[in-house]
Amino acid sequence: MNLKNVQMETLIRGIPYPVYVENDATASGHAECFVRGEKENLAYLSLEYGVGGSVMIAGEPYSGDDVKSGEFGHICIEPGGLLCTCGKHGCLEPYISPRRIDAAFGVSLDEFFKGVEEHNADYEAMLYDMLRHLAIGINNIRMVLDCKVVLGGFLSEYLQPYLHILRQYVLSGNPFLSDADFVQLSVVPRHITPIGAGLSFIRDFVAGV
Repeated sequence: MNLKNVQMETLIRGIPYPVYVENDATASGHAECFVRGEKENLAYLSLEYGVGGSVMIAGEPYSGDDVKSGEFGHICIEPGGLLCTCGKHGCLEPYISPRRIDAAFGVSLDEFFKGVEEHNADYEAMLYDMLRHLAIGINNIRMVLDCKVVLGGFLSEYLQPYLHILRQYVLSGNPFLSDADFVQLSVVPRHITPIGAGLSFIRDFVAGV
C-alpha cells in the first residue's frame, strides 16, 4: 500500500466492527500451531513475494522487544549480494522469493515447476540455487532457535517433490544434525493468514464464555 509510519488508529477508525491487527506471518504461524494441535515451538517461514516469518514458543507468538521478531527474509546470507526490497544487499528474500523466478524468466510458478519437471536446464539451475540459499537461511534459524522450521506461503505448495533435496542441503551445512526432518511444509497451504487472524476473535470468545 506504500504506507509508512502511519498510525493504525488512522486506518481502522472508520471500520464499525471489532478489528484485530497482526503481521501476516505471525497470524500464519499461530494458525499453523493451532491446526497441528500442539503447543510446540516452531519457526514459521512464509515463502511469498515478500519473505517473512514468525517465532512460536509453546504455541504462542514471540514478538520480540520491538515487535520485529521473525523477520527471516532479512537475514543476510550473501554479504554484498542481490538487492533486497528493503534496500540492503544479500538478504534471504531476493534469493528465495518467487519474484526472482518472475524477474529471470517472466513465467508463473506453474509454468516454472512444469519446466523443472521437464528438465529445463535453466529452470533447474534456478530452483537448486534457491533451495541452497533457503537451506542457509533454515540453518541460521535452526542454530538460533533449535526448533522445527515450517515452510508456508504459496511457494511452499510446489516444494513437496524437492523437500528431500532441501533437507540434504540443510544437512550438509549443519554439523550438529543427524537428519533434517525438522524442516517441514505447512499443514495449511491455503488461506492460513485469515485463519490465524480469525483465531484471535475465537480465543477472546472462548475466554469470555
